[in-house]
Amino acid sequence: MIFSCQPKPTALITYELERKDFSERIFGTGTLRSANNTVITTPRLASNSIKVIQLLEEGTTVEPGDTVCILEATDITKHFDNSIEECDKLKADLIKLEASNAFNLAQLNAKLEEFKAQRRLSSLDSIQMKFTSPVKSQIKALEEKKNEIQQKKIIRKMKDNGKINEQSARAIQSQIIQKEQVVEQYREQLDQLQITAPTKGLLVYSSSPIYMILSSSGESSSSGGKLKIGSTVRMRMPLIELPDLDSMQLVLMLQEAEYKRIQKGQSVIIKPESLPGVQTTGTVKSKSLASQPLAYRFKVKSYKVVIDIDSLDNIFLPGLSANCEVIVQSVKDTIVAPSIAIFESDSMKYVYLEKDGLFKKQEVETGTSNPSETIISKGLQGNETISLLEPPLKLIRKQD
Repeated sequence: MIFSCQPKPTALITYELERKDFSERIFGTGTLRSANNTVITTPRLASNSIKVIQLLEEGTTVEPGDTVCILEATDITKHFDNSIEECDKLKADLIKLEASNAFNLAQLNAKLEEFKAQRRLSSLDSIQMKFTSPVKSQIKALEEKKNEIQQKKIIRKMKDNGKINEQSARAIQSQIIQKEQVVEQYREQLDQLQITAPTKGLLVYSSSPIYMILSSSGESSSSGGKLKIGSTVRMRMPLIELPDLDSMQLVLMLQEAEYKRIQKGQSVIIKPESLPGVQTTGTVKSKSLASQPLAYRFKVKSYKVVIDIDSLDNIFLPGLSANCEVIVQSVKDTIVAPSIAIFESDSMKYVYLEKDGLFKKQEVETGTSNPSETIISKGLQGNETISLLEPPLKLIRKQD
């Protein structure tokens, strides 16, 4: 608060009172965050070694579908290649089996046709045999019977082979289907290695207590901090955050005495520490019911207060620190005096009124105050001049 102070001939600093608006404020420092924060995690993969090989630059504004990170899982790639190779081999075996079956079937059909032809010739010979000896007729009949038996054997063999071949083909086809499913599963996992943004936002690398870094020689070492190229990550580990810059909040921690005076809906003035001269307004959205100890003072309870920020202009980024002033009370058109100008003795509060270079003690009653000003609820009109310091006795007017 800047006072309009003018030195008087008395060499004491005085202040001219006036009626004005007064606000009681609670001051604090918090951290900016997004109310809508999308977290991208490592996909669920059947891999023991997932490595980051490409990473979009932090601070980039991304749109839905933009590639933000590419991972590598050599074991999945190896399984995928092996599964494709096995699947191709099974398909080749099936083609070979079908070709062999077709060749064998063609041979049996040729043999069957041969026996059929012989049987037709035998039928013609049988007509001639009526005029030959009975012995030759019996021999011819036996040959026809033998031919008939051979045909039946061939037909039975064709049926049996057909069943066996069909079973073999079905078994291979079943293996192909299963292997193709495995290939598709690995393909889906490989597709997940290219991670895209599900929503619009500002790309921020997630922090983790420990990341494993692989060197070109294959040696690994641990490294804390943010994600980086070369990091080996675990399944479901947070990789990237996409905070929505259109829904920013300020989170601050207040001690119990200040926290009790915070109410939902109170107005807030917000000033980022890294942006001198920039400020915006906000509104208290919520305050936590549970307390938590301050990191450096475990016996002191603190409470979280969340403030919605009204205007952003894309300069209020997540992680920035900001000072804030929560307006817990506002009074219109009231008498306000600098707190240092109010003195107290024997439970009586008073100010020193200035007139013609001398000062008169004036008892007052006070109301709400902030760190620099106090409301005068009784004892003054609001147009007086008061001293900011206690005058020497020679300048104090005697009481009437």
